Parts: sequence; structure tokens; C-alpha cells
Amino acid sequence: MNIKRLKISGMALALSAGMMFASTDVMTMNVFAADEVVTDSEPNNTLVEAQEFSIGAMIEGRLGAYSDKDCYSFELDKAGTVTLDITSYIDTFGYYLELYTSDGELVYNLGSLWNSLKYDTKVGFRKDQCTIHLNAGSYCIMMLAHGQSYGKYVIKTSFTGDDENYTGIKPVGDEFWYYTNGKHDTDKYGFVAYEGGYFLVANGKVATDVNGIAIDPDNPLRSYYCSGGQVQNQYSGLAQYDGAWFMVTKGVMDATVKGFITYDTGLFYVGAGQVQGVNGLAQDPNNSSVWYFCSEGQVQLDYTGLALYDGKWFYIVKGRFQNQYNGNVQHDGKTFRVVNGMIQ
Repeated sequence: MNIKRLKISGMALALSAGMMFASTDVMTMNVFAADEVVTDSEPNNTLVEAQEFSIGAMIEGRLGAYSDKDCYSFELDKAGTVTLDITSYIDTFGYYLELYTSDGELVYNLGSLWNSLKYDTKVGFRKDQCTIHLNAGSYCIMMLAHGQSYGKYVIKTSFTGDDENYTGIKPVGDEFWYYTNGKHDTDKYGFVAYEGGYFLVANGKVATDVNGIAIDPDNPLRSYYCSGGQVQNQYSGLAQYDGAWFMVTKGVMDATVKGFITYDTGLFYVGAGQVQGVNGLAQDPNNSSVWYFCSEGQVQLDYTGLALYDGKWFYIVKGRFQNQYNGNVQHDGKTFRVVNGMIQ
């Protein structure tokens, strides 16, 4: 299998699946108009075999069943977007299309592009378009037959170079990379705005493994609540970090919050934006007439009875001090007289 080398200037791979159709191994070539037409020649089953082509070339190939592969390599002298318009005449189970770096690292796998509908003389079994954003470097496209599939295919290639002054995030394969003046910036570390969101970039890539609270590298006094490296600006509530729980307001850790906060059916005492390890009675800082019975900062909503605090006994109903209650209370087999919520 030869690697056809496409001479291109210029990683996100988005498959725009077209229509799926079915037929015999009949094919009308010259589906696309192109300045150059390249026909694959066997053997071309490995990434180390290569032919070079200019961008804009049309590739015409044929896959046999089972293990047949056709590889095409291309070299980019600048970053940009490669578009592959694919017409497939491959029957039954269709084909795979994969993208590799020149050293054999898999960049993207489109998966099985299989066929389920009738054959159409205009588009064969199916027609697909792939748009691939690539950095400068060498890459290889591999076409693989799926199962017992076989047949011909046509790939029309085109290229649009990046703005060399671009600074920001771009999709690269299934990752998102940060660019400075058109070049991948592996030193970038910080939060960056992108398409209406706010993302943590580390080592030049969106840190998709970051979930939970993350400190802003550019401002250690500011922290964000993230999922997959993206700030969750729609979220307000408690979030855990380093064994403690903190208040988050619209995706930002909020040290100004104080009071009792509802979280996951519980009620928690928060001071300076953090759940406080309060045991016993705690006064609501936003309502001086309300007191709650807590354990490690969590209101004991399931508890009703007397509770000892600061040498005195208080009457509690569902975790809240009953400071307006007057009457008798049964506790531990005894009856106690309670006035204003306290044993006299």
C-alpha cells in the first residue's frame, strides 16, 4: 500500500456524514473536477510507503475485502483546514477512514462508515465530507475495508490556511489546542474564552481531565468550578475541593457567601464561602431568630428532641431550634418542662 503524500500547507476532525446508499462494484470516475488525479497502486498497505501530491488533487482508489488498506500521506508547511470530499462505491459494510501522524500515532478514527440504503448512480453507496484542522507537519490518511466490503472510492482534497496572527483555542482532532500568532503554544497555562465558554488551558491544550474546582493560574485568589476543563457558569451551589466544601456562584468560588445553603437534599452552614465544621446550635447569620442543630456543619434534619449545647438543653424539631415552644417534652423516658424552647 502506498502512502500518497499530499503537498499541503497547514487537529479537529468533524465528519459531516452525507447520504448512505447500496450497489454492485460499478463506478463512474471523475466525480469531482480536479487539476490532478492520483490513482493508488499496490502495494500500499503500510504507512511507510508514500506518494506525494499537491492539495487539490483527486485520489481514486479501490479496496479489496478484509485486510486491504490504502494509505496517503501529506505534508503541511503551515496550519490550516483540510477538506476531504469522499464518494464511496464500497459495498455491504463500507469502510473506515483514519488519520495518523507520520510516526504512526492515531490522530482520529471516523469509525465504520457503513451502508444501509440503496445504491445511487450519482453518489454510489454514500457521500461524506471530512473537515480536518491540522498543524504544520506530516500526516497519513488510511482507508480500510470493513469486513467483506470491497469497491472503489474517490477523495477530493482541498485546503484553507490559518490566519498566521490567530491567537486562541482551536479544535484539533478530539482535543482543543491553544495558538499564539498561529502557532501551537505549549507554554500556555490559564483560563481562556472560546465560543461563549471559559476553559482551562494547560500545556497548550484544554485540560479536559479537570473536573471540580480549579485555581486560576493568573489569579490565585480566584477559583472556578469546571467540568471537562470548562467553567460551569450556570452552576451555583456547593463543590468539594481538597477534602472541603466551598460555595460556587455561577461557576466561580464565592467567599462572600454566609448562611445556610441547601445542597443535595441537605442544609449546610457556610461561612466565608466554605462549609464550617460546626457542632451543636448555630445561628443563621441572615436571620438572628433562627438557630439550627448541626453536626460537622450539616443541619440534622432528621433529628427531633432535646440537644445539649453550652451547658443548656434546647428543644429541636427536624434540626431547627424551637424558640417559640412552651410545653412538656419527652426525652430519654422523662418529661421536661420547656419554656421558649429551653429546659427550665
